[in-house]
Amino acid sequence: MRKNNHWLYIIGILLLLTALLAVLIVLQSRPQEAVDHQYYLAEIDFSRIDKHTEIGTRQNRYEGYLLSDIMENISIDIDTLSTVTFHARDGVRMIVNASELSSANTILEVSNTSGGTEYRLIFPYDQFRNRWLKDVAMFKID
Repeated sequence: MRKNNHWLYIIGILLLLTALLAVLIVLQSRPQEAVDHQYYLAEIDFSRIDKHTEIGTRQNRYEGYLLSDIMENISIDIDTLSTVTFHARDGVRMIVNASELSSANTILEVSNTSGGTEYRLIFPYDQFRNRWLKDVAMFKID
């Protein structure tokens, strides 16, 4: 009888540890919110930032705000960043190295349309002209 109680005790402890492990796995797998590191473009005061005009590699003219100026305006030191992820309204994301923000004259073009304000991320000096993101809504500091 004593041996049976001993095994029941061990099985009970194993079940308890298994349940605790399952709870920890669920808690660990939950997405971590980084609310302090998300910036919605609609909430940024662009009136305090100077507009910039850039002529791209194929003589295209781009007018907007330098990302380095935007970051400075919202008190983000680019030198302390590794990457910034831009999110478009359609779910497309673009990851940009922080070094590109300060050196590549990356521009955020702002245009007012009948549907509201639209933001477009442009890399004027991209030789293949394939690095841009339309309808940007927000960015995250990674």
